[in-house]
Amino acid sequence: MSFRPDGIGTVTVEEKEHFEEIKERLRVLLENQITHFRYCFPFGRPEGALKATLSLLERVLMKDIVTPVPQEDVKAVIRRCLEQAALVNYQRLSEYAKLEGKKREMYEHPVFCLASQVMDLTIQNVGRLVTPAKKLEDNIRLSELVIEVLQQNEEHHAEAFAWWSDLMVEHAETFLCLYSADMDAALEVQPPDSWDSFPLFQLLNDFLRMDYNLCNGKFHKHLQDLYAPLVVRYVDLMESSIAQSIHRGFERESWEPVK
Repeated sequence: MSFRPDGIGTVTVEEKEHFEEIKERLRVLLENQITHFRYCFPFGRPEGALKATLSLLERVLMKDIVTPVPQEDVKAVIRRCLEQAALVNYQRLSEYAKLEGKKREMYEHPVFCLASQVMDLTIQNVGRLVTPAKKLEDNIRLSELVIEVLQQNEEHHAEAFAWWSDLMVEHAETFLCLYSADMDAALEVQPPDSWDSFPLFQLLNDFLRMDYNLCNGKFHKHLQDLYAPLVVRYVDLMESSIAQSIHRGFERESWEPVK
């Protein structure tokens, strides 16, 4: 940078291009950190770092040092980051759940004492014969992990995104939408006359109805629609069973006058 006699600073085209290059690299770095916020700032640590990153991104998006960037432009960038974050978070969670499931199968398998190569082959063969009950069991475990991630986000990261809380709700719904594909696949193979999937509904519904932002949201309504026929059939069967029990009870009664 050079200065004119009147004290006004000037920059060369080369210096300006170099500055823009550094600014772009910084923008990419910041967006990557926001996309991977759960891993760059685990459990909100270092304290205040995520909030400072969001603030710095807003400054980097400015066209110059005096003109503030429109909030809608900032919001669009953060929305894009959080949409990608939902995909990254779910992919990693899904991989972790599969790895956890394989370890559980390995320790439960009778040939655990054999060489690791034999165990790996056995696990692969078992994986090809996944039963509906096993798929449901795995999905219930996955749902527990999904809830845990959403609770951690609310506890450790929501404050940093306070200005864009609606975007965090969208992020959670996108995350749940990705999970719903695995949930639907597990439920589709369940026997029609089985009530084994009710614990999954109870687990998810109890969590969602206590969350102000997710209660009756997109995923919650999908869950309700999915289980409505099963719940109605269960209530009808219970009503019929209770009515029959009462009727049989009346039949066994002896109606005799007493003094």
